[in-house]
Amino acid sequence: MTEGTRNHKQAEFEVKTFAVPFAAGEIKSNIIINTHTPTNPSKEQIINQAFKLHSEGNISEALKYYKHFIEQGFKDERVFSNYGVILNDLGKLQDSELCTRKAIELNPNFADAHSNLGNILKDSGKLQEAEISYRKAIELKPNFAEAHFNLGNILKDSGKLQEAEISYRKAIELKPNFAESHSNLGKLMLDKAIQLEDRNQYQISLNSFIKAIKINPNNSIALSKIGSILIELKQLKKAEEYLIKAIKSDPYLFEPHINLGILYREQGKLNKSEKSLKEAINYNHNSGESFFQLGITNFLLNDIDAAIINFKTAHQINPQKKLIQVLLRISEKRSKEKVDLSNLNMIIKGEKDQGLVNNPLILKREVENDLLKTIYKISNISHIRGGDPSFGDAQGSNYNLLDNKIDILKLLEKDLIHLLKKNLQRDIFIHTSFSSILGKTGGGLNKHNHITILDKIPSLKLSQQKFSLVYYLSVGDQNCSEPGTLKLYEPEIEILPYKGMIITFPADRYHSIKYNGTKDRATIVVNYYAI
Repeated sequence: MTEGTRNHKQAEFEVKTFAVPFAAGEIKSNIIINTHTPTNPSKEQIINQAFKLHSEGNISEALKYYKHFIEQGFKDERVFSNYGVILNDLGKLQDSELCTRKAIELNPNFADAHSNLGNILKDSGKLQEAEISYRKAIELKPNFAEAHFNLGNILKDSGKLQEAEISYRKAIELKPNFAESHSNLGKLMLDKAIQLEDRNQYQISLNSFIKAIKINPNNSIALSKIGSILIELKQLKKAEEYLIKAIKSDPYLFEPHINLGILYREQGKLNKSEKSLKEAINYNHNSGESFFQLGITNFLLNDIDAAIINFKTAHQINPQKKLIQVLLRISEKRSKEKVDLSNLNMIIKGEKDQGLVNNPLILKREVENDLLKTIYKISNISHIRGGDPSFGDAQGSNYNLLDNKIDILKLLEKDLIHLLKKNLQRDIFIHTSFSSILGKTGGGLNKHNHITILDKIPSLKLSQQKFSLVYYLSVGDQNCSEPGTLKLYEPEIEILPYKGMIITFPADRYHSIKYNGTKDRATIVVNYYAI
């Protein structure tokens, strides 16, 4: 499963609740009411029939009864709440919110209505308000598993991943057979596994999805995710079985077709890979990921013209995905120069330092005071992104720091590209960029490199065109036992940085840092491709 597929986002499960005044299977009334007749059914008859139809899944008829109940001037918080759920499902968010708020007005302690209001606000893009509603529902009913689950969804969407995990696990604790919570927890842990490149985290994610399909064997999304994880764990035969099950469960779900295409590609079955990816496109013409993966397979089949077309389509659908631009440029260069793929790889592979004058290459740039202030402002938005190798007192931005429309950052990006292009004599494409601040109580980075699964695809060998860069905005206190020395491996070398130093080296080179000074130490890290 490539980086692109792993980042492919699907909607989370969402649980909505509706209230009925009786338990399923205990409906004693056989009254059938035709709201178009001149008879005048009582309030109780209307509400009971509405709840009965709703509980049986006859939504269109239940809607008529709820509407009739309200038109008669009757007031019951359960009716307004249930009517709001149906309106939300119909996409009538404004009307749905009004009905649900009316239910809360009638009964401020109605936990289900608060949770449903959270769903409506979430669908309307009002994430902070939605979180408040879910927390109110939990305050009123602490054992409300569905509210804990929905809170987990909103926390995940808001980037509060650790809190989201706690909420999902609480929902499962309260309701062990909560398939949707197992599945969404699996997705959350899969994101963590991808960022950490950690087999143990993949296994944790896999276990959650397996629990989900034990409860609901036809959960096509969970089946597909299991298949993708098994690809990651190199259990290709089992992965294929689960992906085929996912397709049988939901033939129109395009993600398993994508992952089958990736699986076949890893097995060297490029024609089968191409066929599966075309199937994915057939089921979803708006999936940039399908076109992107098909472009990769085209490239490996040496069908460069088709690769260029599919990379361009992928870029039109998903212009923010920088790796598409990288592979598009490589394909265009390949087409222009008419270089055989094997020769291209040999040329790259033969350059041990990949074109650097020195490995590592050390440059210098003055640090503006405004740049440091900007980094602190952005970095304080969130603790370390989650999934990176940082430990201890560490915080930082997300992975798109230089995409911010801030003048000082755009100037930095321009200067870095100029310096790198001058040295490497190649076009520079920045892939990821982020700040990292090690604090006064000590911290660092465990041994790691910046190579992704996509970089490791056989024949593409993007790792041989990828570099990492560290720019030191401040070096903190170096009069200590761990002054923040950058330790590079293979061969092993230690570099004590100074303010304004820029160090760049091949992205596949492992490195680590330890720091225990008494002042903050701030850096900007950039991963880029030289084409």
